[in-house]
Amino acid sequence: MSTGKFVARLSRFQYAVFYRVESKRVVVLSVLHTARDPKLWPRPRKIAGFSYAMVLAAVVIVGIVVEAARVTTWRIVRADREAELLFRGQAYRNAIASFYQSNGAFPRSLEDLPKDPRSASKRHIRALYPDPMSQGEKREWRLIQAGGGISGVASASTEEPLKQANFPREFEKFTGAKSYSEWVFEYVPPARPPAQPPGTKPPGASPPVLRTF
Repeated sequence: MSTGKFVARLSRFQYAVFYRVESKRVVVLSVLHTARDPKLWPRPRKIAGFSYAMVLAAVVIVGIVVEAARVTTWRIVRADREAELLFRGQAYRNAIASFYQSNGAFPRSLEDLPKDPRSASKRHIRALYPDPMSQGEKREWRLIQAGGGISGVASASTEEPLKQANFPREFEKFTGAKSYSEWVFEYVPPARPPAQPPGTKPPGASPPVLRTF
């Protein structure tokens, strides 16, 4: 590499970098805007401190931009995973509801959903989706037990959700949750009316009308 003083113009920005090539190093002399009159450019010795400050400021600015890009990327990825959690959780809730309505009981395990043991031709869910927020290798769900079976699922992650409001109506209870484990996707069967003793009239029933001829 030949030694001496050189100038490099940045193709995408209106700046020029003045530098000196020595035997084992390259010394940046200054970074100046190309719109300035070359006659006004100070000598390298007079601007040595100024050019160093410019380079230092540029390094700081680049660091800030990189950090901002990293934070933005993190938020986008987290928001996508949260949306996937809502989708998968709802899919499990709907599958458990379908299983219960078909069999009158909750499934014993999640494996009963893609292949109903009581009806081999019936599938309540396409596939068993893993927990998108869990950090484990298997990414297993936290299972909600009820009635001798599984009534719902919830994420095993204890991280605080990024989304705190503006949930769909069926998920409004997730508002202000402190962790993803509080996002519980559970099917609750509708309450059945109490059984009436024989001969008892249901509430609101009108008495029979006696007709005469």
